[in-house]
Amino acid sequence: DSQEALNEIQYGDKMLLLADGEYIRVALVLDKQASIILRQHLKEFIDVYEETYANDLPDWRGKLVPFRNAGEIVDDLLQTSIILPHEIKYDLGKVKALKTPSSKDILKVAQKLIEESDRKFFFIASLLMEATDKTKKDKAEIFMGIKELRDKKILSPIQISAIEEEPISSQELDLITQQVRNLPNLTEEEVQTLVNDLAKLSPVEREAYLASRRKQAEIISAPIKSKAGTTVIDNAKAAKKEVNNLKKRAKSAIKRKDNKSAIEIYQNAAIISTNWDLTKNFEELQDTIRITTINDLKAKMKVLESEAKLAAKAGDYAEASQKYRNAFNLASEAFKLGETDMTSSVKSFTKKSKEFERLS
Repeated sequence: DSQEALNEIQYGDKMLLLADGEYIRVALVLDKQASIILRQHLKEFIDVYEETYANDLPDWRGKLVPFRNAGEIVDDLLQTSIILPHEIKYDLGKVKALKTPSSKDILKVAQKLIEESDRKFFFIASLLMEATDKTKKDKAEIFMGIKELRDKKILSPIQISAIEEEPISSQELDLITQQVRNLPNLTEEEVQTLVNDLAKLSPVEREAYLASRRKQAEIISAPIKSKAGTTVIDNAKAAKKEVNNLKKRAKSAIKRKDNKSAIEIYQNAAIISTNWDLTKNFEELQDTIRITTINDLKAKMKVLESEAKLAAKAGDYAEASQKYRNAFNLASEAFKLGETDMTSSVKSFTKKSKEFERLS
């Protein structure tokens, strides 16, 4: 596989995640360290992208037209349409088939958002905030409901260009031409073709393209190597060896009852497995991380439950209510990770939190 590694580079206050294919290098600008799932999706994206455009990539010289539908691949694997405005496509059959309990409540909030505005669309960020306030559910539960509504196409993204599309002015065209001429290694014919392509894009899309081309030299020259501590990994054999070492370190951390460190070590091992296509290792590590995380949540939950009982005994009902609420949140997280026996704990902590809240 040509995708031998991924790498993260600090880029100002952002994190730049780089990944290589045979013909392309992808750079994601992130606010924080990339998750294991994002890394996996990024590798999948490169495979699908290079397969889709196998006839266009080898001799690419800046033309955009062949990649006009690339956004569909990006969104399918990286879910970028979450930032776009959304509309409601109401389908009674799909609504009845919703499985997440909060989904219907969130749909009502979305309908209210549209009714109270002069627009036929809304943004997911606004829906998340409004639904949190109106339903009193935690954000994780609300986001699961939003995800189901998006998956069912009940909440559907709208391209910004479809909302307000204005013809490009001559001044804007001149500015685009000037910016394209400043890009290196383009013939006059390629400059004109690129200017025409960019003129058909939205201002945001144009700026994103030009910014990426201006930074192209830095991105291309950035090193790609996997690191685990001070060990540089430059082949699959070394990667497998380091994964095994990390597993041993994680098990030692668990024996010391340091689940937090164990999870971090397992996550590093999973990142290396993802980078070097150690599929079996990656799948095993994902399950190990899940189980270790559940155990960590349970341990913290027991501590909170004990603290809540002590607070209640001391007559500090507000503190007891908050502790039970925090325990509820941990039990909910464990349940979402597949620990189904958390159902009774979730109900119990909710009930006790409300009881002491009334007494405070």
